[in-house]
Amino acid sequence: MKYAKHIQNLLTLEGVNLDSRKDASHYYQAMCRLIQASNCTIERITPYLTAPVAPLEYGRNQIYCSDLFEVIVLHVPPNVETPIHDHGEACCCVQVIKGTALNRVYRKEADETLHILSSKHFAAGEFFYSPHGQIHSMYNPTDQPFVTLHVYTPPISGNHIYPHNVLQSHKEGV
Repeated sequence: MKYAKHIQNLLTLEGVNLDSRKDASHYYQAMCRLIQASNCTIERITPYLTAPVAPLEYGRNQIYCSDLFEVIVLHVPPNVETPIHDHGEACCCVQVIKGTALNRVYRKEADETLHILSSKHFAAGEFFYSPHGQIHSMYNPTDQPFVTLHVYTPPISGNHIYPHNVLQSHKEGV
C-alpha cells in the first residue's frame, strides 16, 4: 500500500488550503499537478483495484481522504457504465490509467429529463475534468476493463444519482 502513502505525501506537500469563498474548480490546477506528480501506473495502482460490490457493477476504492481531497480508483469491467451522477459540492480530475473510458456529459432540463451534451473517449494516460455541478457517466464500450484515478476537491458530499428513465436519448457517440 505504498502508493496510497505516496499520494498522501504529495497532498501534504501541495499545501493547498480550501477557501470557502472560492468555487472548488479553483483547485483544478492543483488537482492536475497532483495526478501528474503521482506517476500513477497500472503496476502501482493494481493493489488498490477492487471487484464490483453490489449494487455497483464496477470496483470503487477510496485510497485517500482529507478535508481537502479524496482519491478514488475505479475498475470498470467491459460493457459497464457508472450511474449517471454528479459530484455534489466537489469537482474532479480523472486520469485513465488503463483502457479506454467514454465520458458522457448530460444537461438536466426543467422537466428533470436528461440530454447527452457530449461524449468523448479518453485513453490511458489522458486526463479529463468534471467541474462542480456537472452531470456525467463513464462507460466502458470495450472488451477490456478500464482503470481510472480520481482526485476530488473537496471530498464528495451531496452528490446525486440520476435514474436512466429520465434520459431522453442514450446513444453512444452522441
